[in-house]
Amino acid sequence: MKQTIRSRPAAFIFIVLTASLLFSSLAPAETREDRELAEIRKMILEKGYHWTAGKTSVSGLSDAEKAKLLGYIQPPEHIIQSLPRFVAPLDTITDIRFDWRDFGGVTPAKSQGSCGSCWAFCAMSELESHMLIYDGRYEDLSEQQILSCNTTGGGCDGGWMYEAYNIFMDQGVVLEACMPYEADDTVPCTEDQCTHLAWISDYYYIPNTINDIKQAVLNGAVSTTFQVMGDFYYYEEGCYENGSGVQRINHAVIILGWDDSMCDGEGAWICKNSWGTDWGMDGFFYIKYGDVQIGSNSSQIIYNPSAVLVHLDEPNGGEEYVTGGEYEVTWTTGRQEPDSLELILSTNEGALFDQTVVTGLGNTGAFEWKIPMIQTPGAKLLLRAYTGGGPGGMDTSDEIFAITEDLEAPIVAVTHPNGGESYNIGDTVDIEWAASDNACVESIDIYYSVNGGADYEVLATGEEDDSLYEWIIPQELGDSCIVKVVAWDPSSLSAEDESDGPFYVTSVSTDADGTPRFTNRLEQNYPNPFNGTTTITYSIAARSEVDIRIYDTSGRLVSVVERTTREPGRYSTVWTGKDREGRAVASGVYFCSIRAEGFEDTRKIIYMR
Repeated sequence: MKQTIRSRPAAFIFIVLTASLLFSSLAPAETREDRELAEIRKMILEKGYHWTAGKTSVSGLSDAEKAKLLGYIQPPEHIIQSLPRFVAPLDTITDIRFDWRDFGGVTPAKSQGSCGSCWAFCAMSELESHMLIYDGRYEDLSEQQILSCNTTGGGCDGGWMYEAYNIFMDQGVVLEACMPYEADDTVPCTEDQCTHLAWISDYYYIPNTINDIKQAVLNGAVSTTFQVMGDFYYYEEGCYENGSGVQRINHAVIILGWDDSMCDGEGAWICKNSWGTDWGMDGFFYIKYGDVQIGSNSSQIIYNPSAVLVHLDEPNGGEEYVTGGEYEVTWTTGRQEPDSLELILSTNEGALFDQTVVTGLGNTGAFEWKIPMIQTPGAKLLLRAYTGGGPGGMDTSDEIFAITEDLEAPIVAVTHPNGGESYNIGDTVDIEWAASDNACVESIDIYYSVNGGADYEVLATGEEDDSLYEWIIPQELGDSCIVKVVAWDPSSLSAEDESDGPFYVTSVSTDADGTPRFTNRLEQNYPNPFNGTTTITYSIAARSEVDIRIYDTSGRLVSVVERTTREPGRYSTVWTGKDREGRAVASGVYFCSIRAEGFEDTRKIIYMR
């Protein structure tokens, strides 16, 4: 039987072809970066190298963009030959590994961006490292200063480290905050508007031998050069090597250590690059001894440690102070004892230290600093030591701190007299208070009222906040006396507090022989209002029967508080808020009445259950 062959409909074939084309267009296209990475990984595997390649922050750049990440130019031979040579000690180095990062002697990697300024970054990294190692100073120095202020032509098209070294020697260096990096050699030189913070005395050339470089590295970071090959942009970790015989040196980095066990025991330098922290091992890398000319044109600065080792402990970055506040600046010193110290403030992140805080400080390790009325998010302090008639050392805050507006008023509380006390005219009384503020309490004002605060008279203004003012009771009687204390801070913010209750001023005269002579008087009970127990104080001028009673607002007798005979004097009794049968009375207004020889008086009492 014949088989019938059926052809597929044309529409079906069209759908299949369309889907195929669609999926192929959605598949990611292989890029040049992908192809290069595959070739590099294959090369590493075939040659048995000991490093890892991958996509990095710079591997996808164009050739022109990658070229801008370099920039080292070989200086004229006569300049190299004119340099003093480093003479390595005869000692043999036995350490298998050494890394200045282990001792806090290296600053983080930076990025030169699209400017061939590796030579400037290399030199500045070297100086930052030596400052950390010898003086413990962490400073972010300005590479832009080197680009803008050198007079020998170094710029984004390249240069050599000696150009930077000469600035280190002649002008000194400034902070990144004063001349921020712009990756542009046409930026004007403005270093005269900055505070110069570090210098070197000289520099020398280091022969390209493992021993010479190791011996120099023991003194601090070393500048060096090598040939960047195309695969170097893909470096992620491990011991880099390329094995190329090309000799075209184009990049500068610092050597900060070594590891003889790397590269399968052939050894490697530990280096810091200037392509940011997203490349390599946080901006650092290992490279096999001698590979791609590493170690060529090595040099090292001569940084002289300061006579006085100075460390500014606080503020050292991240603190927040308020205007007018009082805070402690602390420091430590070593080596020589300074003759004196000075503190200088910068309000622009260390670009210019131009506000003297104090001079002639003794080396006490601490200074109480009253914050100026200047607000800034970017404050830094410079502490400079003097010895032998000149500067002997310095340090600055590692990071910025903030000075902010004071928006918080003080807190104050009157603690004495605080209600219920009784004094005589002419008595000496201690007015006491407790005050605090987030900045400081700058002054205290004190007032006095004899009518429960309706009116006040001034006792003192501008008093020191020592929590005590000695006051002599004036010649005026009062049973509703109050003291008010007002606390002020440097930002003119204030707070006040009064005695919680009234106190009393009575008159006591004396006979010729000094015997006190009392007047008839019923003082206001305290506390009032009250819950539980209140004290009733009274004075009697002559010997007499005393009758003290409590009445309600209808005139009904509630309680007999006291019925006794008294000699002249001042006395106190209490009412517990109970009636004659010992039952607690209801909340409300009551009246306390006193009767004595030729004397009657009444006071209103408020009871609250």
